[in-house]
Amino acid sequence: MTEEEKRISDSIVLLKAEYVKLDPKIKEILPNYDNLEGIKFTFECCLAYKLITLTRTFLCKSHIKKWLKENNINIRNYPEILKVLQEKRIS
Repeated sequence: MTEEEKRISDSIVLLKAEYVKLDPKIKEILPNYDNLEGIKFTFECCLAYKLITLTRTFLCKSHIKKWLKENNINIRNYPEILKVLQEKRIS
């Protein structure tokens, strides 16, 4: 990991998580899924020395875990987000 990637990773602050219905166009890519639901994370990070709010949508628990691990984010530091994830037993 480069110094710039580490700085960005260290600056991530999770703001909220919510369940969202994915775009119907996803059926073209994943034909076996009808009503696909994902988890959308909204977070802030320092990009090019500016604080930016971004969103990222995940399809499954393993993708969330991998992203959190890669960015050294401890989900236990965000009880409100953990509560949302536990609603549907994804965490």
